[in-house]
Amino acid sequence: MPEEGYRVGRTGKDHPVTKDVYFFDEIPGFTVGCTSKKAPYSVEGIRKWISEGADPFLLYVCSINPHAPWTWGDPSEFDPDKLVMPDNCVDSPEMRQIFCKYLAEVRALDNEVGSVYEMLKETGKLDNTIIMFLGEQGPQFPGGKWTLWNPGVHSSLFARYPRKIKAGSMCDAIVQYEDLLPTFIDIAGGKPRPELDGVSFKKALYGESNSCRKYAFGIHNNIPEGTPYPIRSIRDDRYALILNLTPDTEYYEKHLMRADGGPTNVWPAWLNAAKSDKRARQLIDRYVKRPSVEFYDVKNDPWEMNNLAGDKKYKAKIEKMQKELFKWMEEQGDTGANLDKPFQNRAEVARKQITVHDRAVLVKPGRIRDPYRIRAIDQAHAEPGEEEVQTFK
Repeated sequence: MPEEGYRVGRTGKDHPVTKDVYFFDEIPGFTVGCTSKKAPYSVEGIRKWISEGADPFLLYVCSINPHAPWTWGDPSEFDPDKLVMPDNCVDSPEMRQIFCKYLAEVRALDNEVGSVYEMLKETGKLDNTIIMFLGEQGPQFPGGKWTLWNPGVHSSLFARYPRKIKAGSMCDAIVQYEDLLPTFIDIAGGKPRPELDGVSFKKALYGESNSCRKYAFGIHNNIPEGTPYPIRSIRDDRYALILNLTPDTEYYEKHLMRADGGPTNVWPAWLNAAKSDKRARQLIDRYVKRPSVEFYDVKNDPWEMNNLAGDKKYKAKIEKMQKELFKWMEEQGDTGANLDKPFQNRAEVARKQITVHDRAVLVKPGRIRDPYRIRAIDQAHAEPGEEEVQTFK
């Protein structure tokens, strides 16, 4: 964007570590760390940065909300008894209370967006600025973040630009994050470079087209979130194909499934519910133990709860999408499960991550013993040549 004459600024959540590649002006005002929930946000840094130059600008405001621990906002603004819980989530009184905390941070994010909006209005930039709001990934619940199911990868995208975008209009075009930069360049009047992976969705944004790309692709390796669990996916405008490349491995995610509950206490809430709720046990089993192939009709099953991979009616469609997925993987230099071989023996890493407290919670009399957690620890501690070490008896 600097080549198009734009200043580029960023404030808030900070993941890029190669600062010499990302030409951002760093702007104070929004919290950088995902779990640092103490400092209030301020738009004054943005206001000052905007007023300092006459050149057009591209500004990234990266909120940390909602992100565990869910401590911002006021959960009492939501009635847990009136919530409509997601189909892929355990429904229990405990989970409803937790969900209220999550929704409180969603509302806190909404307030941040409103503050930026009002600041643009006050500076006279509002109607001459394209505003895009995008979610990063699904919520930090089992089946959301860290998965390639629809609730994990289907993020929000809202845009406002009265000169070109009709208020209230909808578009079903498939776009990916890599499409943002080509789109910004296109909007600015430039020509996106051919070496960029993404494509411009300006026409879809302006209502001139209802399509952008045929497929969206996904990859998740679960590194460093736990033991390697390579997943690949492909989606079109109706169907989703997910390949779990090591289906004999049980899935374990260290933040969410910690024995002490971690920052959200979601996993213990699921386990508590599963003692008397068959549906909760099914959701736990679905999350931890997955088949090699999953295929969903997302139009009729947006939560992706009904796996159609074994239905002969979809055999040709599955084969076609799998062929396209393998083609994309080859283009990316993605060797599938082999990509994770350097991480297969994660014993030393696991020993550092699994604290003495974790172990004590697991074996403390009277506490719920989580068999999935125990097996995950056993696998993580396996030495070369050993399939499993029976650490716990």
